[in-house]
Amino acid sequence: MNLKYTFLRLLGYKTYDEMYKELQDGRRKQISHRDVQKSAALERALYPKGIRYPQAGDIYLCIKDAPISYMTHWMKPFTGGDKTVFPKDEQIKISDVKQSKPTSVYCQALNADKMEELLVPQSDREQYDYNGYSLVVDTVTLNNNFKLIGNDNN
Repeated sequence: MNLKYTFLRLLGYKTYDEMYKELQDGRRKQISHRDVQKSAALERALYPKGIRYPQAGDIYLCIKDAPISYMTHWMKPFTGGDKTVFPKDEQIKISDVKQSKPTSVYCQALNADKMEELLVPQSDREQYDYNGYSLVVDTVTLNNNFKLIGNDNN
């Protein structure tokens, strides 16, 4: 039994998905920055001991297909995206990390053009106002499906 997780639940901490459902159902008017911080603390309470938090410049090799998210960028005030699978044997580099213990981070595929073709739907890539993509990976997936192979900030 995870006492920290249980304690945070007793204090009323909720997952982001729970808060989002409340928002959709009309039981909540907003999700504040503080709510997001509490959600991240709740998520971290479930992390295994010894988890490694990613740092800017870390380079990882995908050792087994990994569930990640991609975001599409446009030359207008819109961002799209979806969940996808990052393929084994490809590499990513962690972008700038703003938190000491992030629950997820932005990253770039080192083989960016090949991964863009594989991960981003052709219908998006062919739009005149498409302006690239970025990737997001959560810390647990990074620890389970990737192997740290270096850091280019050293």
